[in-house]
Amino acid sequence: MNCLSGHIETLSGAGNITIAGIKTGQTLIYAIVIGDARNKGYLTPETKVEALFNESEVMIGKSVSGKLSIGNAIECLVTSVDTGKVFTNIGLNIEGNIVFSMIASTMFHDMGIAVGDKVTAYIKMTDVFIQYPENEKND
Repeated sequence: MNCLSGHIETLSGAGNITIAGIKTGQTLIYAIVIGDARNKGYLTPETKVEALFNESEVMIGKSVSGKLSIGNAIECLVTSVDTGKVFTNIGLNIEGNIVFSMIASTMFHDMGIAVGDKVTAYIKMTDVFIQYPENEKND
């Protein structure tokens, strides 16, 4: 499981859906929260949180142009590659934080990804979970 530490920067939404913007360094990662977190008080601006997402939920783009309907498009650098017969794990540096993407090895080879390449990591907002850091008390 990937984990990026940060704080709540923005909260928006309507009805029973809230979109939380989590600031991690200079990067803003969005997560959809079921429930009106804006009025319940359990997520407030500046609250320290962690953004969690699975390696299998991180899509990789290389030389992609145009817009995609994915809320999180993060520029990063490939730091490691572990190729298997079916899947390849790719280490990605996002502002000094290493996260991982797991993609099909056939796609990895087709894309010609190598250590040192600049790529974009795409993560749907619905695939990002929020938790409080273990060392933080948020009563």
